[in-house]
Amino acid sequence: MDTRHHSADNGFTLLEVMISVGILALVAGSAMMFMGNFLGQSNLRSEHTLVLSLVKQARTLSLANRNRKAHGVKILSGSYVLFEGSSYAQRDTSLDLSYNRDTSVTITGPSEITFYTLSGRSGTTALTLGHASTTTTYGININMEGSIDW
Repeated sequence: MDTRHHSADNGFTLLEVMISVGILALVAGSAMMFMGNFLGQSNLRSEHTLVLSLVKQARTLSLANRNRKAHGVKILSGSYVLFEGSSYAQRDTSLDLSYNRDTSVTITGPSEITFYTLSGRSGTTALTLGHASTTTTYGININMEGSIDW
């Protein structure tokens, strides 16, 4: 004799499924916002490190009097150019070193920084780097003596 009882309540109701999907969507949305912020912070730190190293390299080359010329960094829309010459317009293009730029990072300040031979002097300059997904900003300050502070 079969004594098993059959019930009509063997599954989930539509309401239970909708609530579960809603909770999963909230968790996934929160994770995406967190990851977007984390990725933005990471891109910003990486770009700050790249710009800082290029500025330091230009200053070092100027102090070393490499080829008896000034050196600088030009910030373009999609790249950075480490150049040799008194300005980007008067540079020796065959000596340019180009580096890709993360266009999601915004940079405010002058688009060209030049350091003079032997002294490493430059005009007083401030660059600020930011990213749309975060409120964090990074700064690079250069005084007229060529000292770089970040």
